[in-house]
Amino acid sequence: MRMPKITNILVSLLVIVAVVCVCFPLISNGFIVTDDGGWMIIRFSSFYQELIHGQFPVRWLNRLNNGYGYPVSTFLYPGFMYFASLFKALGFDYIASIKLTVAFSVGVTASFIYLWLKKYFSSVAALVGGVGVVLSPYYLFDIYQRGSVGEIFAISWIAVALYTIAHKRLLLTSLVLALIIISHNTLALLFLPVLLIYLWLESSSWKHVLLVLLISIGLAAFYWMPILFELKFTQFGSVQISEYSKHFARGQSFNFFGYAQILVFILAVFQLFHKKINHRLWFFGLLAIVGGFLSLPVSSFIWRNTDLTQYIQFPFRFVSLWVIACAYLSAWFVNKFLLYKNITVAGIILLLLFSWWGMLTNVEYSQLPDSYFATNEATTTVKDEYMPVWVTNKPEEHSESLVQVLQGEAEILEVSDGLNRVTILVNSRIKSLLQLNKIFWLGWRLTVDGEKREIKFQNSKGLMQFEVLPGESVVEFVFDETKYRLVSDVISGATFIILILLWIKKPKFI
Repeated sequence: MRMPKITNILVSLLVIVAVVCVCFPLISNGFIVTDDGGWMIIRFSSFYQELIHGQFPVRWLNRLNNGYGYPVSTFLYPGFMYFASLFKALGFDYIASIKLTVAFSVGVTASFIYLWLKKYFSSVAALVGGVGVVLSPYYLFDIYQRGSVGEIFAISWIAVALYTIAHKRLLLTSLVLALIIISHNTLALLFLPVLLIYLWLESSSWKHVLLVLLISIGLAAFYWMPILFELKFTQFGSVQISEYSKHFARGQSFNFFGYAQILVFILAVFQLFHKKINHRLWFFGLLAIVGGFLSLPVSSFIWRNTDLTQYIQFPFRFVSLWVIACAYLSAWFVNKFLLYKNITVAGIILLLLFSWWGMLTNVEYSQLPDSYFATNEATTTVKDEYMPVWVTNKPEEHSESLVQVLQGEAEILEVSDGLNRVTILVNSRIKSLLQLNKIFWLGWRLTVDGEKREIKFQNSKGLMQFEVLPGESVVEFVFDETKYRLVSDVISGATFIILILLWIKKPKFI
């Protein structure tokens, strides 16, 4: 049924109202007290400092780890930080830039879930689905208790991907899938298979699926390829980041599923065995079942016997699959029972508002100044899991000097610290051993008087040490791309050019 134009405008306004309701607490001064939100601002501030000093892609954060450096941005979802850098470059502070990134993500999620569902259902039904995602307990929990900026940012691109797949925009889908990959590691692992299967259901062509997959992984190669090669040089594989059994959706956290979503899920399950049910209802019904099952204690045997804990960490993250699946099920439910549309819509929205009100009444704020986040030197990870394996004794305090003499007789005449380039002018009476108080990581190069030298880092703290001969020497440390990273950068650049050419030429197979 085609809705009158005024109804479409009203529905669009209601989507905006829902976004404003979700984002309203962000308007207050200070930042919301969450598990990870403060760490995200700290990491972003260090990331931005590297970016404006010319490190691109940003892989090494010099300020973190008590000033000794930390490679966290090599491994953990830099997408939201690249995006937030746009706001920082426009003059906003670090806190405001993260708030605006979250608000942008909420707006994109609600809008594109609505536009996606409008492809299949009425405007009112699509409204319920779109509003249902951003008002769902798990989504609000991600923002206002976990402070998971990366997950919220990734969900916005998942919403865009659903829209582009439904409208058969293959090249846009490729670009968006690449954005998901760099936006959040875990959600990319969870949703890429889902989105590719959905693409196959909509296009009925494995060629299209393969094309989209190749372009998307090519675009994101600059991020994921170094991870594959460099992760083995970190302590990630030997550190248990979380105990899965403590993070199932149960007890109070069982409310992650949402009363409205549980209702439409139960009603949809009864319809799955109806002969006339289309493949989408089957797909999203099964997705809700899988997401719900793997987030509950009943799936313990799977978590116990697989490596899910290492890569997913928290079973409740599977609720994100449930939330997206229930958006489709909610829209289908409203569309199915048009005779009771007003009662159905009102009931679902009231249940959603109940969850929203309960979550937002518990919001706490921190009044820490922007300067606190801009100077904090924590690693920003749970167990320092991306510390290089050669660091057996983590530096616990900030060093008073960037360069120090360990052995011999040498005078440090001048030190120029450009974060990614440290130049040292030293005068030594005899052969001397000095130390740059930065942890060695792949990409650091050393030259002494223009000649390439080997960096010594075989010490408990993994700090970079070097020798100088008698006389004056110019020592230079530069952090740059390794050959492997350069290959990944070239692959991403070449794939982007191919994407543009395909966009211009628009060959028939697309």
